[in-house]
Amino acid sequence: MRPSVLIVGFVALLICAYFYDEWKWRVRPREKLIEMVRAADWRLHPKAMAELRRRGEDLAVFIPRFLPRLAAASRTDRVAAESIIRKYFPQIALELKGYSPLADVEACRERVAPLADRFPTQADT
Repeated sequence: MRPSVLIVGFVALLICAYFYDEWKWRVRPREKLIEMVRAADWRLHPKAMAELRRRGEDLAVFIPRFLPRLAAASRTDRVAAESIIRKYFPQIALELKGYSPLADVEACRERVAPLADRFPTQADT
């Protein structure tokens, strides 16, 4: 078999996989997407948030979910939370000027404290 046929077949397979994945996100129930955002696995948060936003859902209910993570002990959690805040809550991201998730935990907690007071932790819907 010629290498060009294999390459074309592989590219076609990748394109099909991409569209299948997009379709799977679009048909997921709202409750499943919210469950993904509430879950500890931060890797699914951006895609679930994007789908909820595409559906016109109010993402502001998730602000108390991500703000405390900006002051988490884990650097990975802080970086993931900052990426969500900057992408989906730009108005709050503006208030984080000078915040770096790579800084030590105490500096992060000091920087986030005023925001955490404004958005107390609550059950998101």
